[in-house]
Amino acid sequence: KATVSVLNWMIRAAPRLLMAAAPPRRFLYELLDASGQRVFVGKGEADEAAAAAVAQAKGWLRDGDALRTVRDLADGEDVLAAKEAILADSLAEGKPLRSVQAGVAAGRTPFLYEVVDADGARSYVGAATDLADAEALVMRLGFLSPGGTVRKVRDVPFGTKGAGVEP
Repeated sequence: KATVSVLNWMIRAAPRLLMAAAPPRRFLYELLDASGQRVFVGKGEADEAAAAAVAQAKGWLRDGDALRTVRDLADGEDVLAAKEAILADSLAEGKPLRSVQAGVAAGRTPFLYEVVDADGARSYVGAATDLADAEALVMRLGFLSPGGTVRKVRDVPFGTKGAGVEP
C-alpha cells in the first residue's frame, strides 16, 4: 500500500517537477501600434500575457497597441545581441520603429545604439536617427543609470536589404 501511495504521488508530481527543472521561457516580443508599425522590441519571460502586463504597467502598451512574440531565446543566448539583430533587420527591410520614422523621412540614416552602465556592462540596445534623441528616450524610460552612457554602435542603411547592400 505504501508503494502504491508513493507511485501515485510521483505520477501527480511529475508535471510540476518537470516544470521546475525546465529553464524559464524567455522571448523577444514586439509592440505594434494600431496601424501595425513596430514601436518597441523587448524581452519577455513566461508568456505574452506576463510581458503585456509589464509593458502596460510601464506605460509602453497604449490603447490599440498589440504585443506579439518575435522569437524564443535559446537558453543562455545573449538577449541584447538578438535584439540588435532584429532591429538591424527591421531597418534594412525598410520597416522603421515609430521613434525613427520621422528621422528616416527627413533623410537621416538610422543607427543602432547601446546603453552602457557605469561598470561597462551593456544594458540596452535601440535604434535612432539622432543620438541626443536616443539619450533623452533612455533617460525618460529609466534605462540610463547614473554614470552610464549612450553610444552609437553602427549605421544601418535603411531599406537596403535585398538591394545588394547588407548592414
